[in-house]
Amino acid sequence: MIKAVIFDKDGVIHKSLDGVIKARDNYLKKYNINDLNLIKESMLSQRDFVRLINKKYKAKINRHDFDVNTRKEIVQYIKDIGVNDGLLNFIKELKDNNIKIAIASNNCKEYIIEDLNNLKIFNLFDIIVSTDDVKNHKPHPEMFLKAAELLDVSPEECVGIEDSPKGIQAINNAGMKSIGFITKYTAEVDFKDANIIISSFNKLNLQKINKE
Repeated sequence: MIKAVIFDKDGVIHKSLDGVIKARDNYLKKYNINDLNLIKESMLSQRDFVRLINKKYKAKINRHDFDVNTRKEIVQYIKDIGVNDGLLNFIKELKDNNIKIAIASNNCKEYIIEDLNNLKIFNLFDIIVSTDDVKNHKPHPEMFLKAAELLDVSPEECVGIEDSPKGIQAINNAGMKSIGFITKYTAEVDFKDANIIISSFNKLNLQKINKE
């Protein structure tokens, strides 16, 4: 029986990719860089994205300035769009059945906490594991194993929910049951390695998880 559910944040808790794309595009226009296709195709970390742009366009974009300005726009986007459909009902079911819940995100803890507070769901999660807490990022399983350790449950008693193949790989490598969450950006992605595949939390419940 499942005793804990570990959620990725971006894409799973809330839609964010549209906001990231828009924020990066708006920022680059200040440097007369118009390359929306590159932005969409290279969803890298902030650090790696700035490196890519500076190299390709011989630009001198400051990483800190890029972070601060794009972050403002992303935060507002997340506030406006809210959580994914069905999430709150699913979390309520988990809470009603004493299932522990966690966040495991390839994001810094400061941003995770800010986003969860803005969405008014921070207090729903028992623990948060971020890039600040581990040496190895996804697809390495360390983040999910750390979450299980902090929740005081075995990996076999956990299920992880991710919206990318490398996230599913991290869950599977941790020895947990995996759920692939399809978004409009991953509709063509092969989630064959996931134990369960969903496109909405309205299609997920404990019975389905424990049955698969």
